[in-house]
Order: sequence, then structure tokens, then C-alpha cells
Amino acid sequence: MSAQENEKRTAKEVFDDIPFPLKIVVIVGTLFIFYTIYHLIFVSFQTREVELRPALLRVIMNATSKGVFDPAVATDGKFSLMAVTNAYEETNGLFGTNVALAVSYKNCETWAPLGVLFEGRADTLMGPDFKTPVGNGIWRAETAGIVYDPADTGREWKAYAYRYFWSGSAPLARLYSVITMRTSSNPLEMKDWSREEWVFAAKPGTPPAPYNRVGTHLNTLHADLADVYFYARPSVAMVGDVMVMSLSAFVQGKDTVDRVIMLASTDHGRSWRYLGTPLRDSELAGIDTSLTRLGGASIFVQEDVLYISFALGNAASDAAGAYIFAFEDAGTGKLARDAKTGALAPVSQVKTLRQPPSKLGGGHITYAKTCGKGTIFSESLDNKRFDLFFLPRAPVPHK
Repeated sequence: MSAQENEKRTAKEVFDDIPFPLKIVVIVGTLFIFYTIYHLIFVSFQTREVELRPALLRVIMNATSKGVFDPAVATDGKFSLMAVTNAYEETNGLFGTNVALAVSYKNCETWAPLGVLFEGRADTLMGPDFKTPVGNGIWRAETAGIVYDPADTGREWKAYAYRYFWSGSAPLARLYSVITMRTSSNPLEMKDWSREEWVFAAKPGTPPAPYNRVGTHLNTLHADLADVYFYARPSVAMVGDVMVMSLSAFVQGKDTVDRVIMLASTDHGRSWRYLGTPLRDSELAGIDTSLTRLGGASIFVQEDVLYISFALGNAASDAAGAYIFAFEDAGTGKLARDAKTGALAPVSQVKTLRQPPSKLGGGHITYAKTCGKGTIFSESLDNKRFDLFFLPRAPVPHK
């Protein structure tokens, strides 16, 4: 057959002349090409759409748990640990909280429970004479912070929590409250965590004897802290070799957070100094006129930059989302302001999934570099319990 005649042959005539085994190869190859094209065009886009949706995190599988909230994540680059407040109902009818620990080996999207890090425990509170009962209740533990400090051999992992005695009396809970700590060099084994150490309280005499075994009374660090009645919600991060902590500060006569303060330690948490006060509730209107409630803060490092996130709300919702700020000077706790207006301006905001937010709302977030482009967000969707969500976005948008 001449070259001219061969060029005029149809594809069917060419296919008919191919030996049968080669026909099978041609058919299979063609189908594979079409399948590959389909996968690239349709399946990839569909998968991407699924990945961009917030995902509910299953952390505590215990049926008695009423939900988990206030997450805090730290990583050593190999795995991530997350401390969460776990709410449950005690046998005596009181509402209990403890701090549970979970581990993730990839991307902060799946977690496995390790155990209880700070337990809630029933107790009879005794008076200063060591004999007279003050009341029956439970020592709650909640709002934890966790950090990896590689240079502190034997105490590389540190976890902090807010502990207080709850009997149904808010004044008693505020008087008997501390910031507590545990450390470990082998954090995946719960038995290897140190005994609990009460590290902070507000001023001498709190909590009263026989519970006054506290390492540091923070009000003695600086005159700015003299009016603080108690502290809560420790959040901690490493900035180079400096450990930085934020705390919610409460004053007498006010049920909500008065201000958020910052501390720093250059000796792995053995001593602390006061840095400053990034935000007071009196400054909220300067951020947004609708904001009236300061719900506390958390600090995190993203791309080697320290940020602070505040859960802010109002009368309609205790927390309407996370408002994230950069620092003009982290060494003094001074937040960055808008260059033109001078107003406090968040660099990012993470809104609640429900709009408008529920009464309890949400806004406490956590982030570590192993989370990549993901943020863990705490929110109450129905005012009955809190849940954790993995949001497929970094707290501060990548530039």
C-alpha cells in the first residue's frame, strides 16, 4: 500500500488491522487517559470543596462529656498536643470541668485522646483553722495553655490551667483560685507528667490557708496589677527562647474580664516579669462600637510572628468571634494600631459559624505551625454545649 493510500484510511480501518492483543492495550490505554482527565477536572475540584469546609473535631469520646472548649495547641515538630476543657456532670449534681490532653500526628485535623491532664475533683473546703468546713464542692480545672520549651531539659512540655473551687458560690470561687502547672519530657505518657504545682495567685492571702501554697503572687510584680482580684485563662507561647503568657485579669465588683495582661519568662517559667496590658474592656468601643464584653485572649506564633486573639462580644452574644491583633511592641504588650486613624485595628477576624452568634457564641482559637493553613475554633452552636471545629484557614491570612 502506497503512502498516499495509507493516509486516506479511516481510524476504524487502521484499528481493524491491529492484532487483537494490541487492540486490548489500545482500549485500556484510552480508557485510562479519559479517567485521568475526569479525575483531574472533576474529582480534584470536588475534593478541594470538601476540604475547605469547617470540620467538627472529635476529641473526647466519653459519653458523659458535655462538650470541649478553650483549645490550646503546641508542637515539637513531630506531633502536636492539644489541651481542652472538658465539661461533665458530677454525681452530686454540680457541673465539673477538667483539662484533657489529645495528640495529633498530622495537620491538627484528627486527634486521639491521651487522658486527663488536670482533673476535676470533689472536695470539702476547709477553713484557715484546718478544722471548720467552708463548703462542699469540686475543684474545677479549665482554660489551659500548653507550650513546648526544648531548651528546658526534663521539663520540655509545660501545661498551665485555671483551677478554682466551685460550690455554687462565685465569690468563694474567686477567692479560692490559682493558676496551676504540670511539666513533662515524655508527654504522651500521662504517668510521666509532674505533680501539679500551684504557680500563680493574685495577692498574698489568696487563696486563704491552708490552700496558700502558691509560688508567685502576681500583684507584687507591678503596681499596674494591684487591683486585680484573680487571674484566669493562661495562654502561653515561645518567642525564641522567651516564654510569653497572657492572662485574663478580674477585679472586684465586675463579673467579666477587666483586662488582659502579659508576662514573660527568660528562665523557662521559674520567674516572671510583667510586660504590659494589651487590652482593657474600656477600649472595646474603639475597635467596634457594638463590642462591650472582653472574653479573654490566647496568644500564638504564626510564621515567627507573635499574635494575640481576643474573644469579644456584647449583650446579645458573650463572644461574637475572634479578633486577632499584631503587636507594635510585644515587649510592652502594646498592640499595633491603624497607621492613618490610630485606632486599634485587628489584622484578622474569625467569625462564628452561626450568624448571628448564639448567646454563648464562640471565638477562642488556637494555632501551631503543624496546623498549616488551619485554625482550631471553639463555639457553642446551641447554647447547650461547646464544640471544636477545624477551620481550613490560618488565623492570619498568608500574604
